[in-house]
Amino acid sequence: MSFRLEKKFTLDTRKYDEFIRYINTIDAKKIYNSRKVFSTYFENDFFSSFKQSEEGVVPRKKIRIRSYNTNDHSVVSKLEIKISAEDSRFKKVEKIKSKHQIEKLLNRGLLDRNYGLCKPLLNVSYEREYYQLTDHRITIDKNINYCNFKRKIKIFKEPLSIIEFKSDTTKDINLYDSILTSPISRFSKYCRGMNKVFFNVKNF
Repeated sequence: MSFRLEKKFTLDTRKYDEFIRYINTIDAKKIYNSRKVFSTYFENDFFSSFKQSEEGVVPRKKIRIRSYNTNDHSVVSKLEIKISAEDSRFKKVEKIKSKHQIEKLLNRGLLDRNYGLCKPLLNVSYEREYYQLTDHRITIDKNINYCNFKRKIKIFKEPLSIIEFKSDTTKDINLYDSILTSPISRFSKYCRGMNKVFFNVKNF
């Protein structure tokens, strides 16, 4: 599906229950079971992906392995490369076929034609919920956690949840005034995790 309308909002975690009660009153329907998303992001020695994302440079990419409903990549995983170009964003997805292939990527890294050798650096996990409201799909990312790939003991908790509205129509919906923030142009879990875990940015 090619969405024509996308809006993101941040939600104070303490207002999560209030937001769920509200969208239930306007007949939003839960369409899938919630699931845990676990991603490991790859970087080169120069943090090129992170720096380009922070600066808004295009084209740029993010490289990650993603798994669902697990705390590691021992089950079926996907290699995803998210590419941001001047006027579009798209994602290349490749299913990782074996545990051996996963272990090889996590131990040796991968060679990217733009960034060179990239190795696993940051783990990001969260719970995602899915709702439908008229022509809009709503996803809620909550309980977001960041940690160093190599030092998994220390976990940094994200104080915000992320609400995203997507629609294949141009018709907007106005329900953000009392609970949600103003729409945000971008929110990168990867960049926020990098800032917190590796650069000790205290103020989110």
